[in-house]
Amino acid sequence: MTGTSTPRLELHDLTLSVPEENGTRTLAEHLTLSLQANQLVAVNGPSGSGKSTVLRACIRLHEPASGTITLDGEAITSLQPPVLRRRIAYLRQFPVFTPGTVEATLLEPFGWKVDGSDKPAKQQLEQGLESLGLPASLLTQVTAKLSGGEAQRVALLRAFLVRPDVLLLDESSANLDPEHEATLVREIKRWVDEDNHAAMWVTHSRGLLRELDVDSYRLTPQGFEHVEDGQ
Repeated sequence: MTGTSTPRLELHDLTLSVPEENGTRTLAEHLTLSLQANQLVAVNGPSGSGKSTVLRACIRLHEPASGTITLDGEAITSLQPPVLRRRIAYLRQFPVFTPGTVEATLLEPFGWKVDGSDKPAKQQLEQGLESLGLPASLLTQVTAKLSGGEAQRVALLRAFLVRPDVLLLDESSANLDPEHEATLVREIKRWVDEDNHAAMWVTHSRGLLRELDVDSYRLTPQGFEHVEDGQ
């Protein structure tokens, strides 16, 4: 992918390896991909191909064997991890929350003091939950009692609230029924269209790839391959 402006996020000639008993194993190499402002791309591939590792590398939870990753033209290695992870939000398939209520979970990042953002008002939290198909009353529920789909949507709302530049989604609709998945897709696309945001969505689901209707890439050992029509 190419563009005339500086990409929000760019992966250039990455090699990803993982440790093994007798050394390391290369998952993929020659990984090059750019996310422009207001762009959502999808990535698929078989289990074990390194899709989640790509996302983790973008927030320095995994260091590439070679290659570079830049955010707005700046190497991510030049950014302090808390700053990087505020600007790039990574949503796991199975979110992990600090014990407490949903409201406390949503407000937790605002106590980290990475920036000077004000805590959102309770009404904003309620409206955010409702926009994702969740009741406002969920604020008082403890996170340990959330279903998988509820937890994924709470994690997404928390990411929206801290206002990152880039969103990385790892199977983020895997636990949702079709109606709630459609709501999630709508809200993520709306977010991408605002304020020059960008997002990368990793998924196994061909149905979701078709519904997203965006540029899609298959992760192979030799790099990213562009795919058509969610195939």
